Amino acid sequence: MARIFNKSERKAKLREDHKAWLNTIARTDGRSLTAIARDAGLDPSALTRFMHDEERGSTLDTLTIAAVMDETGAPAPFEQAVQQVARRGLGEAESEPYEPSPEEMRLVAGSHEHLAWFILKSRALEYEGYRVGDKLIVDLNRPAKAGDIVCAQFYNWAQPAATQTVFRIFEPPALVVSGPVEALQRRTRLIDGENVIVKGVVRLMVRALP
Repeated sequence: MARIFNKSERKAKLREDHKAWLNTIARTDGRSLTAIARDAGLDPSALTRFMHDEERGSTLDTLTIAAVMDETGAPAPFEQAVQQVARRGLGEAESEPYEPSPEEMRLVAGSHEHLAWFILKSRALEYEGYRVGDKLIVDLNRPAKAGDIVCAQFYNWAQPAATQTVFRIFEPPALVVSGPVEALQRRTRLIDGENVIVKGVVRLMVRALP
């Protein structure tokens, strides 16, 4: 039987995700968390204090995450988790992250620091002109507006490895499909900020020529 996680347990899981995110950054960046925080314009002790503050069980706020991403070029915490799940071969039935080619990166003007790249594996947006195999470039910083195609996560608290990254039409306060998909995918999902979360807006679609 699946276990139902309460709010405090969900917060604890999010905290562990944020700690794993910072540990990965520290390993790959080469600087200490203190140096990264200082160079990002944060209090030098902000990140180390977060890592060791078990009493409050706090999570990183969005401004801190954005500052670290700007300074290090690291992917957002959710994108890192998606990549780890994909490497394990679990979940991600509707999409999968990928590394863009230099030619594809040149299609997007400006900074790439807040972009995530996915291959669509679902027909959930077929009536909107999106096909299986299309490459979607997601802006993690762009606020979603009604009618936007968005990247979202359906989190499975009982089985975190089964969490899925999906693409849907944003019709506040819900996400809807527009394509010939099975009944489970057709379900309208309410955005609740815990189990269903919008992560970014599709900025560009790339399709291979036949």
